[in-house]
Amino acid sequence: ERLCERFSEHGPERIASILRDNSGHAGQAAAALRDLSGSDRGEVDPDDQEHVQTLLTSAAMFSHICKENFRKFDANHNGVLEWTEILLLVNALYENFGLKQPREGFLKSFFEANDANKDGVLSEKEFNIFFEHFLRHAFFDAAAKGSEALPVASRTRTELNEAVRRSKDGIETNSSSGSHGRGVAALRCVAPNGLALRKTADSNDRTEMTVQNGEVVAVLEHWVRTANGWLPVYDSGGQLLLESLQGSTGAERRLRPSPSAAGSPEDVLAAARRAGKPRPAGPDTCDAGISRTASATSTNDASVSVEGILQPGEEDWTERWERLQERFSSLSSGKVLVALRRNKGHAGQAAAELRCLRG
Repeated sequence: ERLCERFSEHGPERIASILRDNSGHAGQAAAALRDLSGSDRGEVDPDDQEHVQTLLTSAAMFSHICKENFRKFDANHNGVLEWTEILLLVNALYENFGLKQPREGFLKSFFEANDANKDGVLSEKEFNIFFEHFLRHAFFDAAAKGSEALPVASRTRTELNEAVRRSKDGIETNSSSGSHGRGVAALRCVAPNGLALRKTADSNDRTEMTVQNGEVVAVLEHWVRTANGWLPVYDSGGQLLLESLQGSTGAERRLRPSPSAAGSPEDVLAAARRAGKPRPAGPDTCDAGISRTASATSTNDASVSVEGILQPGEEDWTERWERLQERFSSLSSGKVLVALRRNKGHAGQAAAELRCLRG
């Protein structure tokens, strides 16, 4: 009865089972129940929390991150994640975000709860559910606080297929403000040489579609930073490629494929590298393997040196700017401020950009 009062969240049957496993020893049973009760989650950085929230609400990027981590920690390449591999994955995640390591007993119960067919391993589908639930626990702990859970990252297969179907033959563009439909934003291309697009977060999933400087595209979904750079708004160096459209006029049109005879911009670039030639003039891309032009780099460096103070209208950024300067003390205050401006004061997105710059 005392154990039921102390650990009421587990229920009498679970407590009785643990007490039997410990031969009626109350102290040992209490230790086991404490191990199952939580992870001693420490203070979570609000910028990291904001970044994870963005990830959890992006179906395309969450799917990409799940696949990336599944392959990374599947050490024996058997197509499933075993308990030891899950343990390494979660510990690496906690260490990366500066969180206290979770209790192994609690993590084990979490693992078993998401092992739907009880075969002792997690398939890729089971891991996706496990990873989403565990990120929510680590950064938001919605269940413990009794708060409303964040929007589910994984949209239904029907919704995703519909988005793919709409964009299969080309991405709709429109220069008229307010004509993209509910919940769909518009971005104007500001990359000097235009953009070459790809269909998904996979850096190899390239298309022949291009957007020229000044053109406007309708946005189906915003992505977040990965190891391959910002997708699709920033390149690997932090250069802004697309800006939010505030209002303009023009006629509706579709993106046109690049001329097949000339090859895609990526193919031209690869050929130039093999031949040891300078990079040809052509569309920039969101691929981290493709660097900015020299003119864009010099312009960006200049902006860092002259824009080291908050401007009118940015006064409410003071606290987040100071917090970012403390976290990224190896970078100048000017670079931190420029990252904050690029992200329109969004501290989480600025922090992700600065992590990439810091290396």
